[in-house]
Amino acid sequence: MSAASQEYPRPQGDYVAAVRESCRECAERAGLRSSPAAIDSLLDSPYLHSSYAKLSKSHGVALPLMFPNALAELNLLSLLALLNFGSSFRVPLHERTGRGTYDNIRALLLSLYLDDSSPSLLSAPGMQAIGKEKVAELLRVSIHEERPHPTMPAVVLGELRGPMFEFVSLITGVLNETGEILVDQGYQDLGSFIAESLKEAERVGKTNGKGPEAGVVLERLARAFPAFRDMSVVNDQPVYILKKALFLLHSLSLRFSSRSPPPFPIPITEDLPSFADNVLPSMLVHVGVISLSEAVDTGLRTAFASMEAEPLLQLPPAEDKQLDKDASSQPPTPGPTLSPAQVTTLRAAAITALDDITFRAHDRGITLGEGGITAVGLDGWLWTSAKARQDWRKLGRFVENQPSVYF
Repeated sequence: MSAASQEYPRPQGDYVAAVRESCRECAERAGLRSSPAAIDSLLDSPYLHSSYAKLSKSHGVALPLMFPNALAELNLLSLLALLNFGSSFRVPLHERTGRGTYDNIRALLLSLYLDDSSPSLLSAPGMQAIGKEKVAELLRVSIHEERPHPTMPAVVLGELRGPMFEFVSLITGVLNETGEILVDQGYQDLGSFIAESLKEAERVGKTNGKGPEAGVVLERLARAFPAFRDMSVVNDQPVYILKKALFLLHSLSLRFSSRSPPPFPIPITEDLPSFADNVLPSMLVHVGVISLSEAVDTGLRTAFASMEAEPLLQLPPAEDKQLDKDASSQPPTPGPTLSPAQVTTLRAAAITALDDITFRAHDRGITLGEGGITAVGLDGWLWTSAKARQDWRKLGRFVENQPSVYF
């Protein structure tokens, strides 16, 4: 799991501020600035006004399970965030399972929860010991690819190779490594670590006269687990994205903050940065908010097919409001294949762009949904729209030529 084990300079000070500041600096150095005209077009669009209130809260974290207690649900949500990666495998997963990456990860979590292995696969020892064959079985994919025997034409050999083997290997590596760290530190599962981190966030917040501080949880996750250490260096400058850790905090807020009283101290997440994967930046490029025309990396200028943004911001056709199941199971259109530096730059630009949209909405007095327009609300709106609208589903999303465990 070399991609997750690299060491990068740690942020100095608050981790939430480090995400925003480093991403804005990265985007500006790369020549990727938000288009003010495109932001206004988005904010004035019929589609945003008709759908934001509903879709901004949709992050796919409700699971069809009955939990014995809140800690069990916390543990499963923590694992959902830990394994929330694999976007570069979207096309081969669709071809083999008929589902996208996130839906396959959700299905894997359900299978892990229902599995009767001992120790539980959701426990630290179970995570530490799980093998590729078990992960492939629970995902219902084959990690073997057939090829003709080099000297015996009638014989076919099965080899451990191909995109499913790579995807399963990344998942298994993350589970093994995280489980080992938890065992070494004396935690029974990842949820126990998160619960302790939330209490520490509450303690620090009280010391500062505030509520639970999100940055405390982000820092503890990034320091403890390489798979949450979503940091890169681009042109000798550190860039902090922390997508999975931010996603986890917002997931916990969506699931627990409305309970009275909440079972855990939950930080306020409405003012967090967005959780940039490959969906947000790709969609923002397609609707014109992120302009690539002045990108310092000239390869980015022509990476995406030219697209007219206006139709994407109109109300979808009536027949599109209920997504056809046959259409949703069709393999998606591949997007451009980019380098890790290009990917980091686009993800940073997306985080900055959603902040820019939020600032502009506030300046113009545009308030949609409960709490108004926020970066995390726009995240949910874009992500869900990319699944629910047929014309958006057909838009290519970039993939990384060295798939990581971060998005």
